[in-house]
Amino acid sequence: MSPRPPSDILTVQQRKPGPRGPRKARITVPQASGLSLLQNGRVDRLSAVGDVYQQWERRNYRAGLDLYDPAITLEVHTPIPEAGVYEGLEGLQRYMRGFLETWDVYEIHATELEADGDLVIVDVHHRGRASEALVEMDYITVWTFQGDRVARMDIGRDRERLVAAASRHLA
Repeated sequence: MSPRPPSDILTVQQRKPGPRGPRKARITVPQASGLSLLQNGRVDRLSAVGDVYQQWERRNYRAGLDLYDPAITLEVHTPIPEAGVYEGLEGLQRYMRGFLETWDVYEIHATELEADGDLVIVDVHHRGRASEALVEMDYITVWTFQGDRVARMDIGRDRERLVAAASRHLA
């Protein structure tokens, strides 16, 4: 299924009647949304997260903003640098800006995605160059959904620990 935004963000412009009578409404679909929907109108979580990683591979790090709950919690677990808890979109963006500013060259790739209830678990490989040092690392990111929004993200190396941390926060 091709990516489509939910109907509540479609813009409908009523058009003035023409010489042949009323015209049909024009529907404008924002191209930046990129949300993958199921037939019931809900976000296809696995596809949506996969789409985000595809955009990140293209260095579009703004991808995914339409998925995040404004009150999102990002927890970066040790031994990942800058481990800590980052609250809200501002905290998430502050972490990501600081992280990305570290790199002269940076590449990210999702090697495996798995849906498990309200969780999407992603195996990630990244590599980059910072201060002439080449760094490669594999880690896990657990995306926790509440409805169609990501309420929490956990990043670290221990899959069981991350899934347990994310599961504790499910409503």
